[in-house]
Amino acid sequence: MLDSRSPQLQIANSYGKTSWVHHTHICRLVHRPGHLIYVNLPPPPQTLQAMPDSAPHPSFDNHPCVCLAKWLVFTYKRFTMMSLRALLNAIQICQKQRTLQSTFPNTGIPDNALAKIITKNPLIFNVSIDDLQVVIDYFKSKNFSEADIPQIVIRAPRLFLMPVSRIDGKLGFYQKFFQLSGSQVRETISRLPKLITYDVKAIKDIHFQMKEFLGFTNSDLQKIFLTSPRVFLSNKYILTKVFDYLHNEMGLSHAQLMLWPNIFRTRLYRIKERHEFLKHLKRHQYDLDKENFVSLKTLVSDDDKTFCLNVAKSSTAEYNQFLKTL
Repeated sequence: MLDSRSPQLQIANSYGKTSWVHHTHICRLVHRPGHLIYVNLPPPPQTLQAMPDSAPHPSFDNHPCVCLAKWLVFTYKRFTMMSLRALLNAIQICQKQRTLQSTFPNTGIPDNALAKIITKNPLIFNVSIDDLQVVIDYFKSKNFSEADIPQIVIRAPRLFLMPVSRIDGKLGFYQKFFQLSGSQVRETISRLPKLITYDVKAIKDIHFQMKEFLGFTNSDLQKIFLTSPRVFLSNKYILTKVFDYLHNEMGLSHAQLMLWPNIFRTRLYRIKERHEFLKHLKRHQYDLDKENFVSLKTLVSDDDKTFCLNVAKSSTAEYNQFLKTL
């Protein structure tokens, strides 16, 4: 006896053989030629109609199944209603998009950037046009340039979900925490607008880690924030591992690391592979006052071919062969 909780479909093919399959396979089976499909319903039937006196005529589409199975009819109606809702939502979005297109050109934001803003922050459709304008006016009042405001909005559109008081608090935090001037805050935010929406607790954690455990001073951290603010968006454990290798394995001082703080944003394996190769060639010279100086930027920035040609003075084949020994 079949379990009423898992209705089955009895399939009788043209050779008189019979097999039982679960109802979820019906969409696959109805497209198989040479099969008769009818429903066997164990009591009590909840989702399917009663079994007819005789099996329907052979069919190669799903129309007989829709007539026999209420669950298919329900599914069909459900997806139809979902399509209608999606269409209505699309109409509302188009209307809001036209409004945004008429608003953003007045703020200096180009029309072709609207899609990028919506992609990064689709919840912008829940924000009124007046609130959008308030955010734009706030940046103008803080003396951000007309060229910087569109870039800030495009690169960090989630700031439209924040009240102006919170945005102002974030800028005030960076100015006080790193002891910056107003122009320095504007320059840093224009370079990395994500700082506005980033969690300040994570910024404090990186600052504490670099000061208390890695030995950087407040002046060093201020310089890093101004020149390479993305360092404060790093994972502190990965940052510590990179520093440990640079400082303890490669012998670089804090002053040497401050020449290019973006080295902390580089993956450790890339630093290790290239340093070991230069060490193998006896070209690992990172002292600025000595001959054959190799800067940290040239060490990791270029591709393998450029690195081998300009820094290692070797071939890519030799470099790849050396990597196999690591």
